[in-house]
Amino acid sequence: MRKTGIKLFLIYFISLVFCFVFGIFWHETVGHGLVGSLLGGHLTAIDVLGVSVWPKVGWVGFSGINGFCVVDGFPTKTGESWCSLAGSISTWCGSVIAIVLLWMRHWPHPIRAILVGISLWWFDLLAYTSVSWGIPFYIMWVLKTSLPNLMKQPENLEYQAFCFNPLLLGPAFVFWLAW
Repeated sequence: MRKTGIKLFLIYFISLVFCFVFGIFWHETVGHGLVGSLLGGHLTAIDVLGVSVWPKVGWVGFSGINGFCVVDGFPTKTGESWCSLAGSISTWCGSVIAIVLLWMRHWPHPIRAILVGISLWWFDLLAYTSVSWGIPFYIMWVLKTSLPNLMKQPENLEYQAFCFNPLLLGPAFVFWLAW
């Protein structure tokens, strides 16, 4: 019986670590990189935990920032704002899908462990909006980097996302707790 408990702990622990790293990769590549490119921006660089993912894959060294994506040359300010918001929205969408899948059926432990890890990604959007609550930095993925106070200006999409934050996060949180 004890071996089963240790095995399950290791499955869930390894899955959570994997999902944390993959969550950063997803946030930067799909959220900022893909959306930024689709909105007319030019993808210059993607870095995840010290590994350059774009334009050339390789170790560049950990800079104290878990991940970043550089997208330049947007034709509009709205496109730039959507790109900024898309990182956290992409992880939120992933978490909602994982929560629904967890809710729909009983998965075997390895798959359930990965879905539980992905279901925690909704905290990214909550952390992204923390600046609006007076917390001076983004508390989830980028631990040391201050965000500009753009969210305090109503014309920005980030501010509008904060206004809808309870609508976005509430159902995700309820499904997550119900699981």
